[in-house]
Amino acid sequence: MNPDTNHAAPRALRLLAWVPFALAFLLLALSLVVNHHNGIRHMEANWYFGHYLDPHSGFLSKIFNVVDSDASHYFRAREVSTLFNYLDTQLVFWGFAAGFPHLLSLVHYLALALLVVAYGFFARTLFGNRGIFLSGLLLLAYLSSPSVFFTGFYFRTGKTLVALLMVVSAAFLLGLWRTAKDAGPADRRHFVAAGFAFLLGASLGLLDEIGLAYLGVITGFLALQLIVQRPPRLRASWIGLVAALAFVFLYRSWLGPMIVRHFVAGDQSLWTVGGGAKLRLAQLIPNLDALRLFLSYFGMMLGNLPPVPALAAVGLACAVFVKGSPWDIAAASPLVRWSARLSAPAAQAAMAIAAILVILQLMALQHKAILWEDVIRIYYAVPFGAVFLLGLSAALAALLADPRVPAWPLAALLSLALCLNLVALPGHRTVIAQGHLSNTHHKLEFLKREYAQYRAAHPDQSALEAFNAAIRVPER
Repeated sequence: MNPDTNHAAPRALRLLAWVPFALAFLLLALSLVVNHHNGIRHMEANWYFGHYLDPHSGFLSKIFNVVDSDASHYFRAREVSTLFNYLDTQLVFWGFAAGFPHLLSLVHYLALALLVVAYGFFARTLFGNRGIFLSGLLLLAYLSSPSVFFTGFYFRTGKTLVALLMVVSAAFLLGLWRTAKDAGPADRRHFVAAGFAFLLGASLGLLDEIGLAYLGVITGFLALQLIVQRPPRLRASWIGLVAALAFVFLYRSWLGPMIVRHFVAGDQSLWTVGGGAKLRLAQLIPNLDALRLFLSYFGMMLGNLPPVPALAAVGLACAVFVKGSPWDIAAASPLVRWSARLSAPAAQAAMAIAAILVILQLMALQHKAILWEDVIRIYYAVPFGAVFLLGLSAALAALLADPRVPAWPLAALLSLALCLNLVALPGHRTVIAQGHLSNTHHKLEFLKREYAQYRAAHPDQSALEAFNAAIRVPER
């Protein structure tokens, strides 16, 4: 047999393992086409268009005037998100000006494309060659969940960007952890790692409250890891994350309000989270609303599992992660090694689940609309799906660490979940179309017509003036 053939066959199989990642980009393209056809003009769109395209206000005012840049009308320290909302608005306007009108969130699709790339690095580090195909199927399950697939219309970008940075931070920290034992004494690379960790953490914290919660969780994760491993590069990254947490809280409590006061004069409720609402400690205890959202988001990613099977799947994934997590505990007593090996990953899993339930509880208290059936299927679930993607990947890697575990049953289950996701998309689309966005579908044609008519009637005026005039025309 030709030896070149022997090398070519494994190489071809390794390339085939990456096919799901190529299909991920096709799935994103399909989502873009579907959302472009839907032509959703969200009820908040005119508000954002009017603010971000106002020719009479400066760039900094567009970012820091929280009364106009955030529909909640109070300070929430989400200015990084506001910056990308501004960019997304410009991309919509530039599309009209260039003759390619759309009402899509191109930042959403760019972030998801980068998420696919970042998850590819994460999966390659986590699984090696054996689990790449399975991780690709898991990624496709995430991208085919309704919240990711149907949140392509122009709205807000924060949740999708948080999902992207979740995966980027996971890939970065996993890479550090895998190379931790080989790392030498502190050098310039450790300072680079700390600086990158700080930028990631600060960006997460200033994108959205979910990003801030995730920043706290991964800082805790890394602190647990440092109990048993203390290489300089990993420790430097943890210091960078702690510094990011400190900076975000400094910005939320002092620096942010100081800057915003230069651009908006608001009453005291502007600086109170919830616009004056006060939370009691008892309200932070997750209730059935939080559990319902948790299981809905998780189930819609894995073949639209009902609540009870979804709960069982969460428990199974946690058990697999705890039992198979590769912690290297050095202790004199075998009993201490065994208990520490189980308690550390169990604490990590419990920390993640508790954080998700608490943030869902807070979201439900502040914004009851997230409990609506149509809203469950769009936008808000995107970052939680990314957390599930990373958590299920860790559980899958723990399972595949045992060479006796065959990969084909797992591939069959994930393929089934993916097929069920795709089959359910038309039904999800119907629920969304009949919900609170029912009067926002297929509005692109109207806006295109008004824009074209204004440009024809006023050829001496700019494209920006024509677009601003078109969005002010009442829909009929």
